[in-house]
Amino acid sequence: TYRHSTGVAAASVAIARTLEMGDPEIQFIRRAALLHDIGKLGVSNSILEKPDKLTAGEWGVVKQHPAYSFDILRRIPAFEELSVVAAAHHERLDGKGYFRQWGAAQLSLPSRIIAVADVFDALSAKRPYRDGLPLETVFQIMAKDTPHGLDAQCFEALKASHGHASPASDLLALSRGVGNPAVSLPKEVPQQKSEARHKKKEVLV
Repeated sequence: TYRHSTGVAAASVAIARTLEMGDPEIQFIRRAALLHDIGKLGVSNSILEKPDKLTAGEWGVVKQHPAYSFDILRRIPAFEELSVVAAAHHERLDGKGYFRQWGAAQLSLPSRIIAVADVFDALSAKRPYRDGLPLETVFQIMAKDTPHGLDAQCFEALKASHGHASPASDLLALSRGVGNPAVSLPKEVPQQKSEARHKKKEVLV
């Protein structure tokens, strides 16, 4: 889930930049993308990491995670708007998504961006049950779902980002959790770990 969330954030930022959105909007989209799957905390790892095809019951449980994300995030006053956007990542323009079955009229541009990025990462990144798909195959699959399911403008921006904003190999690497800049650790963390190891040695001595 960590690698998926950072991959979705990276792809979302690439789309937003290609659409020439402002920095505050891009930062908002990045945060929503990083937190979009927080609701998976309410889904058993035995289901999330299952290498085989999910049963109908297990799939029903998985489909509840956007609702869980919304319930968790909306409790934070500053995340009221973000909770709506983050929880809409499985909605479709034709209203056949989940969990609210929202359509084009209800889906904002940030929601549409994250929905496209989510599908991209889900197809291109390695999953418990298969390896990541080649980039060409990913785009072919996504094209079949555009524009009735996925937003055409956002999909075109994703493809364009491979040509100039982010090379194809780089964006694909981001989706697979390699050198991902979407989340960075504070510089003092390694030092803290080093100090902790040093103190442990002193205790042992």
